[in-house]
Amino acid sequence: KCIYFSLEESEQQLTRNMRSVGIELTELLEQGSVKIQAFRPNYRGLEEHLFEITAAIEAFQPSCVVIDPITNFITVGSNDEVKSMLTRIIDHLKSRGITMLFTALTPGSGRPDETETQVSSMVDTWIALDLKLVGNSRHREIYVVKSRGMEHSHEICELVMSKNGFSLRSLTQEQIA
Repeated sequence: KCIYFSLEESEQQLTRNMRSVGIELTELLEQGSVKIQAFRPNYRGLEEHLFEITAAIEAFQPSCVVIDPITNFITVGSNDEVKSMLTRIIDHLKSRGITMLFTALTPGSGRPDETETQVSSMVDTWIALDLKLVGNSRHREIYVVKSRGMEHSHEICELVMSKNGFSLRSLTQEQIA
């Protein structure tokens, strides 16, 4: 079971957008194996969000939690306050053996290997997605920044999204430069 906290898109938008890349959520939602909670962070304070998120996790008992994107909490509190709240969520999930996936938007520096929420040191695996301009089109490059305690690739790959789902394509040195 997975609970998805969407901080930007409604359940309908998320379902439609995932369908466009070959992922059908409707049946999973109907079966109760996926639950989506969509809300804007600025409608309540960080402590209320912490309470609501942990209560939803306890009620649903998921094996996986997604929060997308954690950087939207910056609209509600300072970097330190958001880091404190996220640390409590991370500790809550880790203590229950729940897998977590957090997304974070790129800060003003444009570097995907930096985070405004400063929780990267607490996560086991950090994957960065970057957009590169190649000719007159944008290409998505994906790579593992770190993965604690396990072997992982150091290769930068192109992430291709299509109606058939996601795929990775190896890049040459010229394409990366």
